[in-house]
Amino acid sequence: MRNITDKVDFLLVQRFPGFTPDIEWRIRSLASAEKLDPTDDQVLNAICGEFQLDLSDREDVTEPSPIPEIPPSTVDSAEYRDRVRDWVKKAISYGEELDYLPGTELFPLYEAATASRRKAQKSKADREDIDRFFNEPRAKANFQHWLTVAVWSEEEAVALSLGKEPSVVNESALAVAGPGSPFRREYRRRLDLVRRALAGNVLTHPLLPGHFAPWAAQQANFVLAEELAVFLDPTSGPRPRPSRTSAQDAELIGSERASFYKLLLGLAICHYGLDPQYEPNERSPVAQNIVNDLLSLGIRPMDAKTVRKFLKFAREWAQEHELNIKRPAKLPGITPPR
Repeated sequence: MRNITDKVDFLLVQRFPGFTPDIEWRIRSLASAEKLDPTDDQVLNAICGEFQLDLSDREDVTEPSPIPEIPPSTVDSAEYRDRVRDWVKKAISYGEELDYLPGTELFPLYEAATASRRKAQKSKADREDIDRFFNEPRAKANFQHWLTVAVWSEEEAVALSLGKEPSVVNESALAVAGPGSPFRREYRRRLDLVRRALAGNVLTHPLLPGHFAPWAAQQANFVLAEELAVFLDPTSGPRPRPSRTSAQDAELIGSERASFYKLLLGLAICHYGLDPQYEPNERSPVAQNIVNDLLSLGIRPMDAKTVRKFLKFAREWAQEHELNIKRPAKLPGITPPR
C-alpha cells in the first residue's frame, strides 16, 4: 500500500501533470542554492530552459485528464514567465495543502483519483484496440473453411472462439499489441484456460470442435463467435448468455458487423453525400463532418482517420458481398465529394 508521501505525490501530479518530481526537485534545489523564492525569475528562466513544461491544471483530480497544455518553447517573454510563475505557485500551494490534509480526507480523494485514472487508461486501451490489426477485415475468421476442419490446435480454437482468423490472430502476432491491449489479455486468458483444461484431461488434444465449443460456452464461460453455435448441444436447452467482455465489446462479430457496415454506408451516402464508388481518403470531408456532428451532440468520437478507416472497411465488405449500392437522388444541401 502506498504511504502518505506517495499518495500526496500522486495527487499532485494528477492535478498538475507537468509538475513532476524531477521538476519540483530542480525548482527547490535552485531556490535553496541561491536563497531565492521558487517563483523568482532566475529559477523560472532555468526550468523553462531545461524542460518543456506542461502547464495543465486539473482542478478536479477525479476527472479524466485533459489535453496537455504545452506552451511555445519561447521562454524570454514576460507573459510566458508569468504563466509559469502562476503555475508553480499553484502547484506548490496544492502540495502543501495535501501535506496537511487529514487521512480521512486524503485517502478517499486518492482512491477516487486512482479509480479515475484506471478508467481513463482502460478507455484509452479500448480506443487503441479498435485500430489494431485484429480488427481489420483480414482478421475475420473464414468459418466456411474452419467449420469443416476435423481438429483444431489450442491457438486455433481460441482465435475462432473470438471470431478471428488463426493465421492472422495468434499468440505470436499479438505480442506487438503489448500488455495493455484488452483484446490481447482476453486472448491470453482464454488460451491459459484451454491449456489448463488440456493438462487436466478435461479436453483432449488435438481439440475436437464439437467438444471444445460446449466446454468453452458452458464451463469456461466464453462468449463465442456466433458461427460456433452449430457445435453446441441442442439437447441442453437454452442457457443464459454470459456477459460480454470488454475485448468483445471492442469488436463486431457475425451479423453485428454486417449490420454496422450497412448502417454506416447508408448514413454516409444518404446524409453526408458519400459517393458509393468513392474511396475515402484525406481529401474527403465526409469523415470529418461525421466527427463534427458527433462532437456537436456531446459525443467524443474517434478521430476522422478512424472513421475513414471504417468507411473503407464497409466499402470492402460491400464489394466482397457483391452489393450493388446505388447513388441516391440528390438531397437538399448535400453535394457528394468528387
